[in-house]
Amino acid sequence: MERVSRHGQLICQRTRDENEQLLVSTTLSNLSEQLQQVRSWLEEKKLQVGDSIDAWQRFLQMHSLVVAWVEEKNTFLAESLHLTSLVQARQKSQDYNVIIAKKTETRT
Repeated sequence: MERVSRHGQLICQRTRDENEQLLVSTTLSNLSEQLQQVRSWLEEKKLQVGDSIDAWQRFLQMHSLVVAWVEEKNTFLAESLHLTSLVQARQKSQDYNVIIAKKTETRT
């Protein structure tokens, strides 16, 4: 664009035809505006790509958390529980809550 501007200015300076001068300067002005518009579009697309990458990374982090949670729950569900009394059920519930609390503390 710099070369085009330089050459356009040279043409405007050396030509004796006022119509040609006007046409060249108008064309240069239009080209500059169009180039600026393209630059702003590119910057906008660049920001959108950056936002998409950030969203994808957040998704992958959330996905890994969900996968870990599912594995933990599958392990818990794979254990067979044979409860014969309400006291035993309460004890298992308390044990499970303690395990969950410890895992939550280690993650934070």
